Amino acid sequence: MPGAAALAENPWIGERAIADTTRRAYLVGLDDGEAEAIVLAEESQARLLILDEALARRHARLRSLTITGTVGVLVRARLTGRLERVDPALRALRDSGFHVGDELVRAALRLAGELSD
Repeated sequence: MPGAAALAENPWIGERAIADTTRRAYLVGLDDGEAEAIVLAEESQARLLILDEALARRHARLRSLTITGTVGVLVRARLTGRLERVDPALRALRDSGFHVGDELVRAALRLAGELSD
C-alpha cells in the first residue's frame, strides 16, 4: 500500500486495543473497525475522529464526538499548507473506487479555495 511505510514511521500512529470490548455491541450496524474506532475515541477522549461511513458518523455524533471525514482531512491539509491542491487528491480517491458525491466535491473545493461560485 503506497504511503503505509511512511505512516508507520510516524510516532503518533500506532495500534491500541479498546479497554471494554463489550461496548462494541451497542454500535449496531457498524463493522468492528468503525465500532472500535468510536469506542477508542471515547476511551481516549480523542479530539477528532476520522469516519466516512454515514452510520458510523451518526453513532459518533450521538456520542458527541468531533468527527471529520477523509475529504475534511484533505481540505484541512490544503488550508494548512500541507497539500498543494485538493482537486487531484479527490480525483485519485474517486479513481480508486472511494465514493465521494459531486456535492461534497464542490463543497470541498470551495472550502479549499479551488472553486468560486
